Amino acid sequence: MLYFPRSDRAWNIYGFEAGWLADQPAIRLLKLDRDMNLIMEMASYPMPEPNKPLDPFAPFPYWEMTPDGMLVFSRSEIYALEFYNPDGKLVQRVTRAYSPVRITDEEKERRQRAFSGRVQFRREYHPGFGRFICDDKRRLIVQTFERSAEGSYFHDIFDERGRYVAKVPLTGTLLAGKNDKLYCSDEDENGFSILIRYGMRWNFK
Repeated sequence: MLYFPRSDRAWNIYGFEAGWLADQPAIRLLKLDRDMNLIMEMASYPMPEPNKPLDPFAPFPYWEMTPDGMLVFSRSEIYALEFYNPDGKLVQRVTRAYSPVRITDEEKERRQRAFSGRVQFRREYHPGFGRFICDDKRRLIVQTFERSAEGSYFHDIFDERGRYVAKVPLTGTLLAGKNDKLYCSDEDENGFSILIRYGMRWNFK
């Protein structure tokens, strides 16, 4: 089964599949043709301690496609975002040093309520980041686990060349960035889903 599938302009299909890396279970990012024939494995991410109950705070990879057809693959445990060209070649790596954020008891209780199965908390700290998006100008917006005084997560901003620009607090879960607008989803006080739109102004070249 292919998870989070998307297609490029040539109708090649990309998505996650559970597989193996040597003798260890892993999440594999695959490239397939329009008939679902495998072309190549673009990247993979080992899944630690697969025989133990789920740790809700274990790092999980995400991926995005840039406007020019690159794939961005995340390795949040070490704060790295890797750019692969359509031929599967690693062409750029964006990294950033970070201070680990401790997982609170409140966060553990909230995750425990959210999962119906058995969980086991084995981590003391969050990974370097969570979700990220690549906007239509190839800029990266990366959600960290640092919070502002109001409780919003800080997000690291990188320009189209992968240079770190700023850190800003944003409310909600990242969805997309287009036409200098950033879209996030959240819930209101009644539990209804809401869409938040931010305007982005770039004062540099």
